[in-house]
Amino acid sequence: RHNNVFFNVGYISRVPFFSYGVFLSSQNSNMLNPNPLNEKIISFEVGYGYHSPVFSVDVNGYFTKWMDKTTSRSVQMLGEMSGQYGSFNMQGVNARHMGVELAATFQPTNWFTLEGMLSIADYIWDSNPTGYFYGPGGFPISSLNGTPATGIMSGDHLSAKLNQKGVKVGGSAMTTGAISATFRPFKGWRIGADWTFHARNYSDYSVSGSDLNSGAILNVQDPWEIPWGNEFDLSASYKFKIGGLDATLYGNVYNLFNHFYVKDATTDYNVKGEWNNAYKVFYSFGRTFSLRLKVNF
Repeated sequence: RHNNVFFNVGYISRVPFFSYGVFLSSQNSNMLNPNPLNEKIISFEVGYGYHSPVFSVDVNGYFTKWMDKTTSRSVQMLGEMSGQYGSFNMQGVNARHMGVELAATFQPTNWFTLEGMLSIADYIWDSNPTGYFYGPGGFPISSLNGTPATGIMSGDHLSAKLNQKGVKVGGSAMTTGAISATFRPFKGWRIGADWTFHARNYSDYSVSGSDLNSGAILNVQDPWEIPWGNEFDLSASYKFKIGGLDATLYGNVYNLFNHFYVKDATTDYNVKGEWNNAYKVFYSFGRTFSLRLKVNF
């Protein structure tokens, strides 16, 4: 058995991505961003681990600051383009990620293993960036009804400042956990059960507004906290011989109890995030099965 303490620190500066970074509208224009910024990442991590033949545990905490990211958000078009989506492309986007993680393994015998993990995080946007609007085809627009602008970052190119500092980052569950049990009752057999859950997952948001004028300030409201979801999976495998060849038969049942939950959703930036304001909602799959045979030649 042994203990260990570790500490990591890192700093990365990298050129921006071609799309929305070097080229503001890479699908339809070769015009370069006149002021591309390197994306910067600084991260700290500290942790502790204990390992023995029967029980092992690792716990760590981290803090990561993302700076000058280039990113894009969907935007709802208006007028004759109603029902279509353009994009709101920004640079100078900062985010702060921090959290703690724990993983443990308990193996009292060779035929049984119990594993568990828990992650609790807090992700927030940490700047109020400015961005420009593009239509569904990637062309610069002067209004959300699709009127083309004279050029990228021209005087009539629709722009806005997005006040999102302190708002939760959407699309990633900030509390996750899992418990897994593995049994090996007989030679060649493996039977497993896994329970996972996801909580504190927030909706992403899109940008729209019939009164949106160039230079507008968009105040982002709190996103919708999606209800927690969980799944229970079963798996089994059996190793045997076929004509002297090694073979393995695998079987899986995913989401055994057929539990449906929301995995991702979108809300408008300017309304309080609630379930009745959500759209583009993505649900988990129901119960599914798989069976496969592997033969090693």
